Amino acid sequence: MKKVLVPITLHTTAEQMRHAVAEAIGMYLNEESVQIHLLSVQRPFSRHVSDLFAPGELGAIRAEAAKEELAPARAAFRAAGVPHLTHLETGWTTATIAR
Repeated sequence: MKKVLVPITLHTTAEQMRHAVAEAIGMYLNEESVQIHLLSVQRPFSRHVSDLFAPGELGAIRAEAAKEELAPARAAFRAAGVPHLTHLETGWTTATIAR
């Protein structure tokens, strides 16, 4: 099974997201043995910022940010009837996507 990664980051424009999602949908419709992974990469907070929050609060903040960030892509996949898996990772964009 072919896996397609659609990473969405702080720097992804709406146009880039639409293009990536359209390409992934096209791959799925043409092959059907494609598994789509939608990835939100959240940047890490500095220790100074982390110290201001209770344990678990930063995870909730990241999860909410990812949910908002991925909403348009998830809606497009649902509208096209294309199943996808959603992932949230924290780290530096390029290294996290490559991993």
